[in-house]
Amino acid sequence: MADTLGSLVDKLAVTNIKLFMVQDEIHAAAKQGTGLDAGTTKKLVDLNLQRNKLMSEIDEVFAKGLATGLAEVDPRVKII
Repeated sequence: MADTLGSLVDKLAVTNIKLFMVQDEIHAAAKQGTGLDAGTTKKLVDLNLQRNKLMSEIDEVFAKGLATGLAEVDPRVKII
């Protein structure tokens, strides 16, 4: 696992926003009475899988930290 906790949370936030946008498309289609196209359904499934994977990776980072009592430190230099 090469990702830091911060990068995983960032990816999860972006995925949640994308998921919200797809759900908005679904609600609009339901309101108009049109069916869902295969592309929208695939996006919804893929984003949910990605979201679940990211949440599992975040849980692993926390579990590792709790087990070892240590937090991983990102050695890369941060420039603000």
